[in-house]
Amino acid sequence: MQKRTANPPNNSAITSQKTRNHLAWNDFELVLAIATAGSLSGASRTLGVSHATVFRRIGDIEQRLGVALFERSRTGYRPTLAGEELADTARIMDEAALTAERKVAGRDLEPRGEIWATTTDSLLMGLLTPLFMQFQHKYPSILLDVAVSNQLFNLTRREADVAIRPSNRPPENLIGRPLTPIGQAVYGHRSLGLPPGG
Repeated sequence: MQKRTANPPNNSAITSQKTRNHLAWNDFELVLAIATAGSLSGASRTLGVSHATVFRRIGDIEQRLGVALFERSRTGYRPTLAGEELADTARIMDEAALTAERKVAGRDLEPRGEIWATTTDSLLMGLLTPLFMQFQHKYPSILLDVAVSNQLFNLTRREADVAIRPSNRPPENLIGRPLTPIGQAVYGHRSLGLPPGG
């Protein structure tokens, strides 16, 4: 008496079937292009492929999914409920890809390094401390080294990269930009009898 055994499953065939049924990004891209353009010719121009390629690929996608994604008519291609769902998903995927691309590109261009700045104690305490904190939060990859001193640093000799000083105009060999006006006043006790604003 012989014992019959079932044939083992063909793993390669199962994997191939899963691969055929799985939608890739260019499948979603194709569905979105047709849904947006409303025609195969419009989608072919958007994707930069031939009309025949779009026709063949959308037929292949529908066959794999076992559902019609578009209603064909003389006026064009109108997405079915399933087609609209795929097109909406494609829009979300496209936006997510663009967002990720912007983040990666921004990270590569993120300023980094070290900046030596010098300023006076009065400017640091009265004006610059919160601005420096905002700068560090915005540019965490930059090391900000601040020298607080009334001594004038020589920027030409790279004793500092940036000097923030109260001045009407910088020296001729430097470039300066005005940040904000600084007001000054003299205060005295009322017992001195000084007139207001005098």
